[in-house]
Parts: sequence; structure tokens; C-alpha cells
Amino acid sequence: MQQAYEQQTFTQTDFTTTRLQSLEFDTCTFINCNFGNMDLTRFTFADCTFQGCNLALAKLEETALKTVLFKDCKLTGIDLSRCHTFLFSVNFDHCLMDFMYFGSNAMVKTKFVGCSIKEAQFIGTNLQQSIFDRCDLLMTTFRSCNLQKTDLRTAYNYAIDPQHNQLKKAKVSMQGLPGLLTQFQLDITP
Repeated sequence: MQQAYEQQTFTQTDFTTTRLQSLEFDTCTFINCNFGNMDLTRFTFADCTFQGCNLALAKLEETALKTVLFKDCKLTGIDLSRCHTFLFSVNFDHCLMDFMYFGSNAMVKTKFVGCSIKEAQFIGTNLQQSIFDRCDLLMTTFRSCNLQKTDLRTAYNYAIDPQHNQLKKAKVSMQGLPGLLTQFQLDITP
């Protein structure tokens, strides 16, 4: 049976120093906690907030993330494609998300605000109506993604191939248009 925690706040807790297995957290808040390199296989986080936490290289095999907010967190090297898909819902606010893998997750209406998402991979990801607000997408791969109605107006450094992604009614700025033409190797001058 899973051990469950409800409506608790964990502050400056180093979870890497204790052996935890298959825990369930409901409506919990984690502030400045360390989950770096931790195996979070089959953990459940429902209606939780992570603020200022380190989750770099954490293993999320069959981990349930149900309405989870990550704020000012380090999430580098995480593979979200292994998460449990039922009720999967996440949002990111000013997070370091470099080298992440998103896979074929349904991330409809996901908000990415002020995030560094460099050299990440969105492969087969459904990002319909998502928002990339002031996000750095340098060398990030988008392949076979649904980006319909996605807002990229303030995102920068992206290269998205319209031939290999669905972009119908996506919102882009004039400054972002070259990022949709990189595969043509055009010399675009302002």
C-alpha cells in the first residue's frame, strides 16, 4: 500500500538522503527541496507545487503528475515521456528545463513561462493551445508535434519545421518567422 501525504508543506527537505518508495502526495507544496537523481518511479503527485526544487535527472517511470506546477525549479535531463499519462497535467514557471525529453505526452494548454528549454526534444507531443512565454528554445527539436493554436510570440531561438509539425493557427511574432524557415537555409536580413 502506498504511503500518502495530504496538504503538507515540505521545506528544504533533501529527499535523496532517505529511501522512499512509491509515495502519494496530494495537494502538497515542496519548497527548496532536493530530488536530484532520485528514482520517483510510481510516485503520485496530484495538485502539487514544486518551488525552487532540484529535480535534475530524476527518474519518472510511471510517475503520475496530475495538475502539478513547477516554479523556479531545475528539471534538466528529465524524461517526461515515461510518466503515467492518465490525468497528466503540468505547468512550468521560470524553470531550467534544458535537455528534457517530452515524448508523445498530451500537453494541451500547458504554460511555459520564462523557461530555459535548450536542447530539449518534443517528439510527437501534443502542445495544442500551449503558451511558450519568453522561453529560450535554442537547439530544441520539435518533430511530429501538434502546435495548433500554440502561442510562440515571445519565445525565441526556436527552429520548427512546418513540414513535420502541425502549426495551423499558431501565434508567432515577425521576429520569430525565421525560426519557421531554418530548414530552407535562407539568408534573412531585417
